[in-house]
Amino acid sequence: MMFAKATGKKIALASTSAAIALLICMLGAPTDVEAAAADAIKKEHWVAICELGKDAEKIPALALTNLRSAASVAEDAFTKLLRAKIYARANLTRASLPKEKAAWAFLGEEVTTGLAYFKGDKTVTDITAARDAGRLQGAITEFIELHAEASDETDGCLSSDDNGGAPISGKATFSGATAAGKPNWEEVKAGKTRPTTIGDTGLTGKLQKGVAHGSLVSGATNCDINSPRNGFKLNDSGGNGADVTAHVPKMAAEIINLGATGLEIPKMAPISQTSGHHEFLQSIVKAAKCSQHRLQKAAVEKLDEAQKKPRFKKATETYLQNKRSGDADDEESRQRAIKTAYGDDDGMRKVLYAHPDGQPIPKAALGTDAATTLGQITDIGDLIRLYFYYSDMNKQKLLEAEKKLQEVEAKTATKSAAEKEKECNTKGKDNQDECDKLKDQGCVFNKDGNDGEKCTLKKEVKEKLEKANQETGETTTDKCGIEKPPGDCEKVQGTKPKGKNVVCGWIDYIDGKGKVEPACRSSSFLINKKVALSMAFVFVSLLFLMILK
Repeated sequence: MMFAKATGKKIALASTSAAIALLICMLGAPTDVEAAAADAIKKEHWVAICELGKDAEKIPALALTNLRSAASVAEDAFTKLLRAKIYARANLTRASLPKEKAAWAFLGEEVTTGLAYFKGDKTVTDITAARDAGRLQGAITEFIELHAEASDETDGCLSSDDNGGAPISGKATFSGATAAGKPNWEEVKAGKTRPTTIGDTGLTGKLQKGVAHGSLVSGATNCDINSPRNGFKLNDSGGNGADVTAHVPKMAAEIINLGATGLEIPKMAPISQTSGHHEFLQSIVKAAKCSQHRLQKAAVEKLDEAQKKPRFKKATETYLQNKRSGDADDEESRQRAIKTAYGDDDGMRKVLYAHPDGQPIPKAALGTDAATTLGQITDIGDLIRLYFYYSDMNKQKLLEAEKKLQEVEAKTATKSAAEKEKECNTKGKDNQDECDKLKDQGCVFNKDGNDGEKCTLKKEVKEKLEKANQETGETTTDKCGIEKPPGDCEKVQGTKPKGKNVVCGWIDYIDGKGKVEPACRSSSFLINKKVALSMAFVFVSLLFLMILK
């Protein structure tokens, strides 16, 4: 009703006043996209910080891969070396060839290198990298979780969007785009993927160029940490704030700084010891490079590659070129020596693992019912067991051959007392001078002896011979031991040896001086010249085999 009575002039004046008042209000109030103290950090930026922490989890995975890779180098080489030595024990009856020595020495170098990794600086670097990654992620996680849990959806520092929306409340809300806020609490698993937000010289991605205060925050949510440096309200939210201009408060692993007007993120590349960045950031850049020193198996299956590997080069110089430490390197000569020794790639593989891996393993060796090959056995304990199996087998063969040879020597070297007595009688000729010449054979002159027997065998020598003959199955009463012509030898009566048709036989035997002599001997004594020589050959061959191994 009042407006119905108003004149047109009054209506125009009222409209103008209202417009001016509205303009004043619009100019005087901040917009919802203008950054101000107490505004929350935009979602895209705090999530980028979370993603950095999540990316740092890859560093312990890289370090674990490094450690396992070094162990794998040593284990693989040790397994191959054991198999090669088992193969040699089981098959080789000759001296090791230079190409075998070089290949096996190379495997030894691989074992040493793999084990040395754990004693050297690289392991220290790996463990330090894992520690520093944990420190970075821990600092980020603590900051993010603190501000998520300390919000009631009205007051807080982590915005739910990038346009000044309400702050998030509780870490349970982390999902989807904000899932990076959840750290992984499972055991570290080996991995080979490098972090994507950490480069060789600094951070990459959204944080690389830094974020100014005006772009970092939005929305008035009473975020006390977002305040000017001369009025920092973290410890004085009810007053004017603390003047910390003498310091630069930093948070979230030193990524967020307190600038003159509030929170900001400085440039994150380059990062170095002289860039002014905190050790958190310097260390994480260094830690991300740990995959660059990973120890790999030396690829020597191809001759062209083998010639370039330092560990194989060392072995070939020693065993193929006969070089000493300090001798000048001759690459052309080395390549020629490798080519001559192995021929081709297949020749290299045969020596390193192909021949050993194909070695059949008897069931008795490991006490199993299944047939297998050496290459199928990976357990170090089983391989050691096999090594001793073939080693003990060879030693047993040697002992058996030695024992048989000793038996041969004893039988061929020891004459019966009667035979020795006869020699003294015959060679002494009842002459003291002649008999004295036979003293070293156990003869002594007895002037009271019977004719033809004055030069006789000493009593103690006779007893010793009788004892020795008893140990070899013969006695002084052996009728075969007395010299008889061939015709009478086979007519001797007595107990026939088992499996024989006669008591005595006219056979050749080898005396203690290696001389072959015919005699009437027990038919159980079957060692003739050929048998004795063959047994000696077997013994020497086995002895040579054991020396070589």
